[in-house]
Amino acid sequence: MKITGRFYFKKTQSGNLLGEFSNNATSKNYTESADLCRDDRLEIFEGTYFTTWQENGSAEFAELVISRVNLIFSLKWTVANAGHFSGEGFLVDGMLVGNYRD
Repeated sequence: MKITGRFYFKKTQSGNLLGEFSNNATSKNYTESADLCRDDRLEIFEGTYFTTWQENGSAEFAELVISRVNLIFSLKWTVANAGHFSGEGFLVDGMLVGNYRD
């Protein structure tokens, strides 16, 4: 099954991310948190993060890279030994909101 979903992230004062997501394989919204790997560009969402979430009873870990081209953000989650997810987002009231797929 192809996974398609949606997410939002809020940036904390320390530069980390907190958010929620859902997709076509879930029955509810799940939380996701991401720790910034380096102290670059704390005022915007761009950067490399270590991210974690739980989905359907299983803990997941990935590297998340967020980059920006003009007003659109590109996101890529790389899950060890399991492939990756990619997505796009934009800013809404200080939050990064978007969609993703495998």
